[in-house]
Amino acid sequence: MNETGGLITVSEEERARIRAALQAYMRAHRIGVPTLCALVIDRDPRQREMPLSTLQRFLRGKHRTGDAYVTMCAQFLEREGFTPPEVRDPLAALGGAMAGFWSGADIDASVYAPLVGSYLHVEGKDEEQADYELIVSEVPAGRYMVAREQRGGIVPALRYSFEGVLVRAGALILIAMRETLTGLPRSYWLERLSSPPQYRGTYLHGQVTQALFRVEGDNGTCMTSERVMIESGRGVGAVD
Repeated sequence: MNETGGLITVSEEERARIRAALQAYMRAHRIGVPTLCALVIDRDPRQREMPLSTLQRFLRGKHRTGDAYVTMCAQFLEREGFTPPEVRDPLAALGGAMAGFWSGADIDASVYAPLVGSYLHVEGKDEEQADYELIVSEVPAGRYMVAREQRGGIVPALRYSFEGVLVRAGALILIAMRETLTGLPRSYWLERLSSPPQYRGTYLHGQVTQALFRVEGDNGTCMTSERVMIESGRGVGAVD
């Protein structure tokens, strides 16, 4: 961080580093954003305020947060003496392990090609469908796929974001994900449905299970499970 004319300027690289460190701190201490926000304020020597919505937007990287707030977060990490773990690709490690366990060493990566696409809810209310998107992407020469999901909330910057991997387990499809801020798990067990030859999309149906905080700001969690059907309207691929 540099000071120019009495103003603190935080580079984009520093912002990314501070954001990643805060996310790692939350995972390491198993806390949510409200608890983190309270800690940042409580342990600030000057007792400065920080709106919860400001910290949420900064952690999601959807808004350029003011330098003063970013610096406040950086100073919190310094006082905590928190050093994030070595940077690595957790999705690659997870995908490789899950593929080895469920898919087997001989699985042909081409079986994943028909699953590529952007999925939306088939069932549910119109507003729920509009607030949900699951994107499944290929990994070059991989035996798994990367899955990213966003759902809930009218304000894009405050929507829940998930990241994870997709693997084949025989005829079934398993997607294991975590919420990017809290680390709470979300998983799908799905089957692919047949569709008319003239429709070149993909239907998947099954169950989704996730962990939720019982009360906003509380560390206690509960599990929920529900039936789900999602559809990708991609323009390539055939019916199984």
